Amino acid sequence: MNVDEVLQRAMNAYSTGTLGQAELLFNQVLAADKQRFDALQMLGILQSRRRNYAEAVRLITCALEVQPRSAQAHADLGRIQFEMGDAQQATESYLRSLALDPDCTVALANYAVVLRGAGRSREALAHCDKALALKPDDPEVLRCRAAALNDLARHEEALALKLATEPPLLQGFGARLAAQRDTCPLLHRPVPAPYGGGLCDDARTSVAQRAA
Repeated sequence: MNVDEVLQRAMNAYSTGTLGQAELLFNQVLAADKQRFDALQMLGILQSRRRNYAEAVRLITCALEVQPRSAQAHADLGRIQFEMGDAQQATESYLRSLALDPDCTVALANYAVVLRGAGRSREALAHCDKALALKPDDPEVLRCRAAALNDLARHEEALALKLATEPPLLQGFGARLAAQRDTCPLLHRPVPAPYGGGLCDDARTSVAQRAA
């Protein structure tokens, strides 16, 4: 068996969403080489997508034993820990990642989410900006930046950025909203976003559903 070829097939299967096939192939790689970093890391990410968090942590931890200076693996571990509800452990993993590579976009973007959840929206915004300088069109980072702007009462900027990342239907709604501001004073009032959510998501979803 050519391990490199099997690993490439596993990566291809993962990228196309064929997770069962990818899992089988990653395990074949690890059967041949139990310390193959790429297979450990990707199988850990795959298990996290299935919400098998304990197994995901075990696999990423094994990957880090092989390559302890992998900023990407530390960031992956932090994301899994955050999904498990452990913001403190996630923070430690993100900071280890950024100490190894200050430009690790995964760590920057996900640490921004943790900072915002802790009420540190100004710091979250700075991390979003740095992540966007490296990866300008990342939709998750753009949404996090919009939420942080809203937290900081920069509502007009937040709304413009939020609408730019929404489907066309909501973009049309945003254009109509902007056009009506002069005739409806209530539309000038900023509405704070709920904790952990986007910008007036519930109200705008309701309007979009009625429009549909």
